[in-house]
Amino acid sequence: MKWIKIEDEAPEKGKRLLYFHDMTGTSLGFYFGIDDEYCPETGHVFGGQFGFLTGDVSHWCYTPDC
Repeated sequence: MKWIKIEDEAPEKGKRLLYFHDMTGTSLGFYFGIDDEYCPETGHVFGGQFGFLTGDVSHWCYTPDC
């Protein structure tokens, strides 16, 4: 697995992945794109069964295909 900084590259929408936030740790979920109302440059939206994070994810990586 290779962690990617969100500043370097955004993931493909709707593809299952892991995402990391300093306070909540690692979560399994999806990327939903940019929330222009939050911030058109850093408003990346990630979410999963535990909710959504907008603008807070620092790294992500795709999960291995099973």
